[in-house]
Amino acid sequence: MTTLTPEEQKMQRARLRAEMKAPARILRLGIYGAFAAMGLIGTLSFLSRALATIGDASFFTNFLWTLVHVGLVAAMVSLYRLEKGKDQALYEKFLAEEQRR
Repeated sequence: MTTLTPEEQKMQRARLRAEMKAPARILRLGIYGAFAAMGLIGTLSFLSRALATIGDASFFTNFLWTLVHVGLVAAMVSLYRLEKGKDQALYEKFLAEEQRR
C-alpha cells in the first residue's frame, strides 16, 4: 500500500469534494458521448446517401439530415467542453480551499 504525500492528499480530497458536489457529471458526460457518437454515425450515413444521390430529388433531403447530424455533434462537443470547464473550476475552487488549511 502506498502512502500519499500531504499534497496528493489535498488534491484527492479536492477531487472527491468536487465529485460530491456534482454526482451526475459522469452520467452527463456519458450521455454527451452517446449522442455525439450517434450524430457521427448519422453524419456518415446520410453523407454517403447524399453523395450517392447527387442529381436526384432526394439529395437535398439527405444533405439536410447530414447537416442536422453535424449540428448534433457540434452541440454535444460544446456541452462536453462546458461541462469539463465547470468541473475544472469546481476542482480548483476546492483545491484552493484545501491549500488554505
